[in-house]
Amino acid sequence: MLDILLLNRVNLVLQAGILLLFLIALYSKFRPEFRAGLLTHGKLMTAAVVLNTASMLIFMIPLFVNAWPIVATYTDTNAAIFLIHHTLGVVAFILSLVLVGRFVRARFTLRACKGKWLMRITAVTWTGALILGLFLYAGGYFPG
Repeated sequence: MLDILLLNRVNLVLQAGILLLFLIALYSKFRPEFRAGLLTHGKLMTAAVVLNTASMLIFMIPLFVNAWPIVATYTDTNAAIFLIHHTLGVVAFILSLVLVGRFVRARFTLRACKGKWLMRITAVTWTGALILGLFLYAGGYFPG
């Protein structure tokens, strides 16, 4: 049996670390030494995606699978937010894999850094998923 509360707490700490990496990566993007800042940005974002992948595999997927039978029967606002949170998270995850995949395929160079629009969409969807996840955590919504 999963200890839902413990898994959510550990995942919250990991997500805070990922958010910190995200913010440092954004800061590094705007450094005066433009090319070095962008390379650092790409590497930090790659690290954030790797950590988020681990978080999804270790915490989020087992929690979601465990919670699905309960959430599917709910008709309240928290259940809807839970499902929107997961949908946004999956979309952000797929988009981040595309971006990191391009960066890695270009061997960690700036050749792959085309399409700021995709980066912005990814950042917005990931931030939305994070905010909804924090809302659910703060509200004590731990189905399962």
